[in-house]
Amino acid sequence: MKTLILPLLLACGAAAAADDPLAAYRRDLIQGDVRGALSTISATAELPPRDARAVACVRERFAAPAAAAEEGPAAPFLQAFRRYWHSQMLGTAKRDEAQAALLSDLNTLLPEPGWDRTSIDAATDQARLHLERAGLHALTGVTHPYYELMVWKKDSPRSFKVRLPEQDVTVKVVFLDAFLSRGWLSYASCGRYGTGGWTADDTLYALADRYDTTSEEFRVSYLGHEGQHFADKRAFPALEQPELEYRAKLTELVLASDPMPLLRKFASGAQHGRAAPHPHAEYWLAHDLAVRLFGRGQTDPDWSKADPRQVQAAARGLLVDGTRRARAAGAARVARLLPD
Repeated sequence: MKTLILPLLLACGAAAAADDPLAAYRRDLIQGDVRGALSTISATAELPPRDARAVACVRERFAAPAAAAEEGPAAPFLQAFRRYWHSQMLGTAKRDEAQAALLSDLNTLLPEPGWDRTSIDAATDQARLHLERAGLHALTGVTHPYYELMVWKKDSPRSFKVRLPEQDVTVKVVFLDAFLSRGWLSYASCGRYGTGGWTADDTLYALADRYDTTSEEFRVSYLGHEGQHFADKRAFPALEQPELEYRAKLTELVLASDPMPLLRKFASGAQHGRAAPHPHAEYWLAHDLAVRLFGRGQTDPDWSKADPRQVQAAARGLLVDGTRRARAAGAARVARLLPD
């Protein structure tokens, strides 16, 4: 099973407060629980206009069976994945049942011989190859907790030098455009949340319309975040996704001109449980920073009392300590640094 490491970005606007229904809604969506997300928000709740439109879209989208996809070679594959996502996100099928249904659909759609038709991993990889032969670009694998499908038409490469807290790296970035599918989280949220990019081999991939390459968001939340993934996967190849996300989010805090908006966003999304790597990483990031800044026993600190410079110093210290611990545990084999 190929597990994908995809950063999740709030589409725009300030992060929700920890006690705001949007915070719980976002947490549930990031975990792929559309039924739970919608249950946290009343149909009459007063929301910012963009969020209100997105929530209404999600309610409409998931009130009916998955709609037919657009025409073209990707359409039947998009439809198959949407049926699978609906069944999982609404809890109408168990995981094994939903995966078996997706496998059956892919076996019907894929004419190529010579691959293991009993394997969902082989089938999703074969779907990617089939779409590439049709002149498209595709990404498959698993973005926890679901099998992923992203499909786009155009890409263009560039190189950037990234100054990370512990080292400098030069990376190739491929900008992706003309999307037919942006993946399960974008689908689940009607585009309100979603993937901004990912790493593969020695290359970073970025959704072109997500970033102004002159902005701090691009420098910090894309190049910094993804550059840390790039460096960590090279230095610690067995490190698991929650650990990778924890370290990348610490890097964002160190590089930001003001770390507090990012810290408040991370704290609002925090939720314990390794099965959801991003919220789990945010939980331990907020916990560890609170301990460093306010002392033990501070489970719900008042972040408004934190000095931004001290936050950045603490984040840098946690990153350096994590590197030291990873090396001491064996760089080639260390998998976990965070508690479960």
